[in-house]
Amino acid sequence: MQQVIRTIPPEFRTFKTIDFPESQKYILNNNVPLYAVDAGTQDLVKIDFIFDAGNCYQSMSLQAGYTGSMLTEGTAKYTASQIAEKFDFYGAYAIADGDKHFGMLTLYTLNKFLEPTLELIFEILQNPSFPKKEFDTMVQKRRQSFIVEMSKVEEMARRKLKEILFGAKHPYGENSNLEDFDNTELHSSLQTFFKKNYSLPRCKIIASGKISPKMVDLLNVHLSGGDWNMSNYKSEINFDIHPDTQRHHFIEKPDAMQSAIRMGCMAVNRMHPDYFGLQVLNTILGGYFGSRLMANIREDKGFTYGIDSSLISKKEAGYILISTNVGTQYYSDALIEIYKEIDLLRNEPVAEDELTLVKNYFLADMLRWFDGAIPLGERQRTIIENGLDHNYYQRYFDEVKNTSSERLMELANKYLQYDSIYEVVAGGKA
Repeated sequence: MQQVIRTIPPEFRTFKTIDFPESQKYILNNNVPLYAVDAGTQDLVKIDFIFDAGNCYQSMSLQAGYTGSMLTEGTAKYTASQIAEKFDFYGAYAIADGDKHFGMLTLYTLNKFLEPTLELIFEILQNPSFPKKEFDTMVQKRRQSFIVEMSKVEEMARRKLKEILFGAKHPYGENSNLEDFDNTELHSSLQTFFKKNYSLPRCKIIASGKISPKMVDLLNVHLSGGDWNMSNYKSEINFDIHPDTQRHHFIEKPDAMQSAIRMGCMAVNRMHPDYFGLQVLNTILGGYFGSRLMANIREDKGFTYGIDSSLISKKEAGYILISTNVGTQYYSDALIEIYKEIDLLRNEPVAEDELTLVKNYFLADMLRWFDGAIPLGERQRTIIENGLDHNYYQRYFDEVKNTSSERLMELANKYLQYDSIYEVVAGGKA
């Protein structure tokens, strides 16, 4: 067979719109909002039960995370092993997760087993028992993992950076410590935290996949009956940012073979109009494998295997993060080169061919966010949790597509000022 070698590249395709179906909103009998995204070809559904129960609501360190993790460790009716066996029997899966603002229990199930798996979820959300034996086992495992993580320079740098960016008492800047795992009051506090925060008035539900009327009926029936928690607990949370006065920090670890560099500066979150252009700027700087930081620090200088930058969006703030690990003898040189790349973005317009490449990369990657029922549900969750409108992602797409090099220079000079960048190096001294 004769080999055919392509000499003409395939025609480049551009996209003008985002295919993001609007969710159907229901208000269930107990006033719980349900957002349903009917999509996909498989007969399965993902259901997120989201509560205002994140870390920022806790009264002691680790409380929110352990409350969420312990939900599937036992109820009034079932042990942890019985819960796991029942989900396995139906080919279903349940996982607890959380962040600074929300606690979440997620169910993945086939529609034909929707009723028994939802009944198990309702049991978990109404009657968790927080068994002491399972709690102690979980604490010991996480305590040991914490000790291991704290020996790593990247973890030292990560913790220190968020602390100096936001302040040690800010919900985004606070860190847990080893003694927090030994708090004798922690276990007894989980039930209190659960009763305050895991209630129907503090709940929203997002379902994605093959949505059936049966699902809506089941949610209505079971959320209306039973002994559901109806607490409407209110808490004033202080999100005032108190950054450190010192911008340069070094954490010495004499036996370290590498130094972890973490740099950050305050920016904006996804609700701000500058966010879209900043995503393009960040991608050029260090947001993909062909970025300027990778070309310089990895490919040209050989200081590291990888370096990246990210635009982090939180509900109450946003910041730019630059991360890399380098040989201990190279950290000073790496910092110099990082600032050089930032300086170029501030003072020289991005060439049109580079800008076109990056925008095409970003927009093509963005299309993956809408590829399938589960990603569509994730996008819906982002919209609901941040109070955005349905056209947000189309606006995002259009703004990225139309970003100019002049706009990028303007943003670089606005957000990448030297006196606003904090840096942490953890490792051995060169």
